[in-house]
Amino acid sequence: MFVPKLNLIFIHVPKTGGSSIKRAINSNLPTTNYGMRNHSIYRHYEEYCNRNHRSIRAYTIVSCVRCPYSMLWSKYNHMCIKQQKWWTDGERSQYLYLNPDTGEYVATYDKFCALVNDYHAEYITIRAKDRSRQCATMLNNIVTDSRIRTYKELFIPQKYFLCDSSGNLHVDELLHTETLSLEWPRVAQKYGFASMVVKNKGSHRSSTYASNIDMHVTIRDKIYEIFLEDFRMFGYSK
Repeated sequence: MFVPKLNLIFIHVPKTGGSSIKRAINSNLPTTNYGMRNHSIYRHYEEYCNRNHRSIRAYTIVSCVRCPYSMLWSKYNHMCIKQQKWWTDGERSQYLYLNPDTGEYVATYDKFCALVNDYHAEYITIRAKDRSRQCATMLNNIVTDSRIRTYKELFIPQKYFLCDSSGNLHVDELLHTETLSLEWPRVAQKYGFASMVVKNKGSHRSSTYASNIDMHVTIRDKIYEIFLEDFRMFGYSK
């Protein structure tokens, strides 16, 4: 999302509180997408700027990240509720629980663990370059609203939304979901954004917050390995 008056771009990483941030920005300032899709990544914005003979370095980049433990659990629940169409019948029965009373599939912790275990088993067999290509393809499918979607999108690291093709982070104002209520007033005052009421989830460096569930240590270890670059790049502890 562009804020032309400020030469500012907000990059919306899924399930980090980005919708609330966009509403707060929109409340006080005109914004536009210039045809860009929701959840477009840094490289897409860079390509747009290059096509229009602009330098992305002339823009202030704002974004928000989240602890991978809670982010993954939140994305899993969201995909269960709103994006079941992207699951195959086999995946739906394997990674979601069929409630016998309602006949509806729901997210459960046990099924979440099965999902993490199976993806991790595949993850450790994939070369880094192949994983990068896989993530790039899935990101392209997300922003183009492609019908080729997969539950594996849950495991795209946040760094892919915010880094250039060389893996360098390009964010001037990096916010954190867990401490957004503490960080937002400074950012809002600096850029003229509207105020925002958010729940303070505690320290963004806390290793205990995981969306109100107590993950088993083996599951946490596997999530940590999958999202290792996010943990290191954004300062989250194991």
